[in-house]
Amino acid sequence: MSHKDTILAFLARATGPICDDCLSVRTGITPRQSINMECRRLADAGQVRRGSSRDCSCCRSPKVCNLKSGPIVAEVIEGPHAPMPAPQGRSWQWEGNVQSNLIAWLMHHGWQIRSSANTASRESGKDVIAELDDRVLWVSVKGFPDSTARTNAPTQARHWFSGAVFDVVSYRDESPTAELAIALPEGFKTYLNLSKRVKWLRRSLPFRIYWVSQSGDVREE
Repeated sequence: MSHKDTILAFLARATGPICDDCLSVRTGITPRQSINMECRRLADAGQVRRGSSRDCSCCRSPKVCNLKSGPIVAEVIEGPHAPMPAPQGRSWQWEGNVQSNLIAWLMHHGWQIRSSANTASRESGKDVIAELDDRVLWVSVKGFPDSTARTNAPTQARHWFSGAVFDVVSYRDESPTAELAIALPEGFKTYLNLSKRVKWLRRSLPFRIYWVSQSGDVREE
């Protein structure tokens, strides 16, 4: 799907105007300048209404926002914390979908998203960096693998969980003050069992676990 089609599909389901920053986060289109250029083209073509007089429905900031021309399908997305649909061909527990739903939840609770890695392209770096007042949050996000003829999902998931734990260990070396977390799809026994086995580590290296459900709800542990 092209950037144009992705943007139009998202705006068709939105209940309110959304700024370029939030649109980039919610659609996974990076860099932000790509959103800006595409939305300008869509506005010139009359397919998107674009203006600076509205507050963004996600971050609530007065920015230049985008709204699809024509009627808005309000029943599809109920608010900034509503679940993001997985891209075609991806399962709900795909890492990018877990990341998008976590970001929506954080934004709904007042966090400002400073950066998010492009998981589809396996971009390196912290998966989510967010700020709230003087607090900084770094999150490592993992999905749950699909079983294939060559991949045993629980075995692969254990490797991914280990990678997330190593991420927070290395994050602490980078900053003694950043709040640390990992985000995982909820409902998988492998991750639940592994989370219990690292409780001892969380006592000496505090980090939270965000459990993201198929419905888009987030539970903080």
